Amino acid sequence: MNIIIDQPGGLGDIFFIQKIAAVLSQEHTVYHPVTPACWAAGVDQMITSSHIGPQGQLQLPSGEVGVLDLSNVPKPRGSWDVMGTKYDAVGISYDDWQDYFKYERNPEREENLRKRLGLDKGDPFIFVNPYYSVYKPMKGVYQQIPEGYDGKVVEMDPNISGGKVFDWCWVFENAEEMHSVDTSLHYVMETLDLKATRLTIHPRHYKYSERVYDGILKKPWQWIEYTRDEWREMTPMEVE
Repeated sequence: MNIIIDQPGGLGDIFFIQKIAAVLSQEHTVYHPVTPACWAAGVDQMITSSHIGPQGQLQLPSGEVGVLDLSNVPKPRGSWDVMGTKYDAVGISYDDWQDYFKYERNPEREENLRKRLGLDKGDPFIFVNPYYSVYKPMKGVYQQIPEGYDGKVVEMDPNISGGKVFDWCWVFENAEEMHSVDTSLHYVMETLDLKATRLTIHPRHYKYSERVYDGILKKPWQWIEYTRDEWREMTPMEVE
């Protein structure tokens, strides 16, 4: 049977559901159209058992097909449960989702990005990412940079051209510390051997961000807690 996965957007969502695509592909032919933006951001480097490609360019089957809508699955545990319920919809566990999320790295682009960031191999540096969604800021990440830190602080700035998400893998692997708002980057980081001794996540939503990732992230991430007023100040573009 031909099955179309309806999960065109959400880079982290696409990364996370690759086990679902792999399991379905054991008995079916699976197609997964994604937005051109997600394709260009790095999905084109993924190694997957499904037929995946940008909407409008991926040739979909005609005739009888099944559609698996993973964008709008029921959330009996609450509106916050936007990730685990995708696996509930097909009756499988996401415990080892990392084993199914595979991609081909581009060493040349990773090296070019390292040079563009002004990093020499062996340089001490901290990685900071304040952006989530379409470049909404979470300003609290800067508060975790140690006072008087004498290394470099590398920010994942959207104005840095030419860097797809997987092109940052060398940076992720070699940072001394990682400070980021919760976003799709964490799915990539979960697949890497990180040198960082401190890993902090800042919630895009103070009420439920940590619950979304419960059981999904395996590395020793430290969630930074905010009161409602603190979160509102640091995350001015997020809807409460």
